[in-house]
Amino acid sequence: MRRIVAGVGVIAAVLAGNAACELPIMGYSGFPGTTPKLEMRYREAKECGLTALMQSFGTADQARKYLDVAQRAGIKLLLSNRKLFEADGSQLAAAVKDHPALMAYYVRDEPSVEDFDNLGRAVRAIQAVDSVHPSIVNWFGRVDRMQRWYHVPTFEEYIGQFIEKVPTPVLSFDQYPVLNPGLFPTAQFRPATGDCHLQTNWYHSLETVLDTSKRTGRPYWAFALSCALRHKQGNDYPIPTEAHLRLQQYSNLAYGAQGLWYYNYRASPRELGKMFAQGHPFAKDWKRSTVYERMRRVNAELQARAFVFLGATVERVRHTGVPWPGEGERLTGRFIPPGTTPLSAGDLPAWVKSLSTPDGGAVVSLLLNGGKEYLVVVNRSPDKELTLKLELVPGAKYIRSDGTVSDAALYTSEYWLDPGMAEIFQAP
Repeated sequence: MRRIVAGVGVIAAVLAGNAACELPIMGYSGFPGTTPKLEMRYREAKECGLTALMQSFGTADQARKYLDVAQRAGIKLLLSNRKLFEADGSQLAAAVKDHPALMAYYVRDEPSVEDFDNLGRAVRAIQAVDSVHPSIVNWFGRVDRMQRWYHVPTFEEYIGQFIEKVPTPVLSFDQYPVLNPGLFPTAQFRPATGDCHLQTNWYHSLETVLDTSKRTGRPYWAFALSCALRHKQGNDYPIPTEAHLRLQQYSNLAYGAQGLWYYNYRASPRELGKMFAQGHPFAKDWKRSTVYERMRRVNAELQARAFVFLGATVERVRHTGVPWPGEGERLTGRFIPPGTTPLSAGDLPAWVKSLSTPDGGAVVSLLLNGGKEYLVVVNRSPDKELTLKLELVPGAKYIRSDGTVSDAALYTSEYWLDPGMAEIFQAP
């Protein structure tokens, strides 16, 4: 436990790099060694607003070469080699730990509980050599039939066993909430407004991960889906709009995430022809798509507001709307997601006189950062505008989407939030 706490003490500086207030924004994944013009690809990722890429490698020499190229391009890498890490990653860590382009070691993605003992040993072996750069093991979120897929009855038990056995100083999880209509006809999935569905339990997962992060003192990262992923069911996920990206990332940040992932930034040519046939940041000829530009614009906005979120403590998260009746009713923007807490008047700080969203629902988060209190309101709908009625005391500030700060008194008490958008206010 002492090693975990010590890692957290230096981790913000390691992950942020040289930037004074740079939110870690990571792409899954990097490029194979045979990819021509690798430095150009790394610079392209940086232009998209990514600060790091998860990069697979084969040998320590190859890892160092990737790191050298990444350093020239001004981006960091999370090195990934499951077999090497789980056999003995200490030699690799000793070979690369002092490289300035190293961000972390990506040890495993979405393991089952049977893997936790081996993962614990792998992480401790790396930490014995490098206590500065974190080892990352990424979780999945809540799914139907947890017992079948991950061999435990609940998400909470899965996390509990992980925390007990795997001493990663940073937590990470993925769950992709925006889906095409007509798919996944189970209790877990219900339609939202318009042409998309939302998972009913996505916010419940965020509640659990936030609680775990607070309880253990380990910061966490969270994913957003940046492609039209296909499974066996068909076109499971829509081509991501800017609203879809904002909804996922602003919700992650409102729940205290200290780093943001995108899945998938780079795919193999075979995957681009099948799993990601449309709606990927790149086409099969490696030309940028519209999704790349959507990511770039959203990332620029998130970085402009990073000073609100990076290093923040979540005081509480609440939701507006009306209670969801249950399985017989669609989960739309007006219904409060299961597993979350409705906003009450007593939840508002003294500088917020009143808050309501009469035509929909929102995430309402209170953050404390650098001695300043912030109110973050996120429109939960991926495709419908939301009205926010807000009364603030004199002296409150309005944090605009470009990160500039203005006097909130210059604005009306009614805001219209685009789908997935967040409005942010600062206490006097």
